[in-house]
Amino acid sequence: MPSLESNKTPSWPKQILAWIEAHPHLVTALFALAPLGFMLRDLAYDWLTANPIQELTFRTGKVGLVLLVGSLACSPSTPYRAFDSR
Repeated sequence: MPSLESNKTPSWPKQILAWIEAHPHLVTALFALAPLGFMLRDLAYDWLTANPIQELTFRTGKVGLVLLVGSLACSPSTPYRAFDSR
């Protein structure tokens, strides 16, 4: 009796991870633009603090640091990856 597991399509988390692996530049761009979305949401709902520029500076600084650390963490693995030069 054949197993039903072989006929199943990948579950949605696997599909999402496959899409992220295929489009890392889009994921990075969306992550970098997230503070803009939060800023617009806060502006629309009037959730800004008494000093909105300082709050936005802290938010964008945190995202910038995360992107910097992420890019530096990936840099050492670049020479070890096999790329097809065709």
